[in-house]
Amino acid sequence: MKSISLFIIIGLAFSGRINAQQSNEPDSLYQEIIHKYTSEFEKADQENRATLDSIGALRALELEQLYNKYPQNNAARKGLLLAFKSWLNVDSVATMANYVNSVSFNDNLWHQLMELYSYGLQNTRTDPFKYFESLEAILKNEDVINFNSLSFLYSELGKFEMMIQQDTKKAIMYFEKVVDLEVDSVEVEMAKRNLYDLRKLNIGQTVPHFKTQDINGNVIDIRNYKGKYVLIEFWATWCGPCLPEIPFLKKAYSKYGERNDFEMIGVSLDTDRDKLREFLKDHDIDWIQILDEGGENKWNGKLGTLFAVGNGIPKTFLIDKEGKIIATELRKERLSEILSEYLD
Repeated sequence: MKSISLFIIIGLAFSGRINAQQSNEPDSLYQEIIHKYTSEFEKADQENRATLDSIGALRALELEQLYNKYPQNNAARKGLLLAFKSWLNVDSVATMANYVNSVSFNDNLWHQLMELYSYGLQNTRTDPFKYFESLEAILKNEDVINFNSLSFLYSELGKFEMMIQQDTKKAIMYFEKVVDLEVDSVEVEMAKRNLYDLRKLNIGQTVPHFKTQDINGNVIDIRNYKGKYVLIEFWATWCGPCLPEIPFLKKAYSKYGERNDFEMIGVSLDTDRDKLREFLKDHDIDWIQILDEGGENKWNGKLGTLFAVGNGIPKTFLIDKEGKIIATELRKERLSEILSEYLD
């Protein structure tokens, strides 16, 4: 209770200070906030997550108040984006929702906030159907003319149709809309990769050929697995959404790993081979692991490029005995359900 009271006092003190300095330019206030908290971060124990989150929460409070006072100022708007990033660390999606709902759909700030807000919703495991229904309602009921906002909406709905609804036709339609807008945004490049994914890596198509080595130096040629079901999973030790999938993968390997007609192949986007080996050992991960290499960064290794994983991981493909893709995006319980359908 003492720490909460201190937090409130600091917040009120800052509120009073802002009122006393109304003549100051918001840009100067923004720089003051950033300078103060950058200094505090540098002095703090970088291993103490609670301390770092507390510093971030105070920064978010001040930046939030700055935006509320100067909502049209560019520095204040940039500050709100930084506040959103701090709120991601403390699961403050409700606070984020208040601002997302208060900004016009035709304001460039809206889609920037939505990118962070949607990520926060994923981390809190919010029902995806409610989220995507709200996006559909915006397109249906609102006059959205801002191309950046439209790009975000089409991109999110395309991902929903691709990953959750498994409706390839609708997914392609949405991603084509993103590309047609021709805006300078990450959604365009993501849409292009997704279109490649859907057209070249769709269910029923032959898995792209690859030949490489696993982390132990053994040759892995996908053509040698004909006659087996093969589960390929792209992941990384640094990938937050990947880690909760490990128990489900271990369960699948425990149940089917000894079968002669089944194989699991993990493709890691890590860049540190020793760190990957240590992680595998600590988590008792025994199936084949490939360290994806050959690119300029972690996202464009040879296999990552071939399988278009630049839009995010984890990413899974189930290959049948003839080398055809029969399922994708196998997360959590869905992995067990699909494997049981083909292997039990």
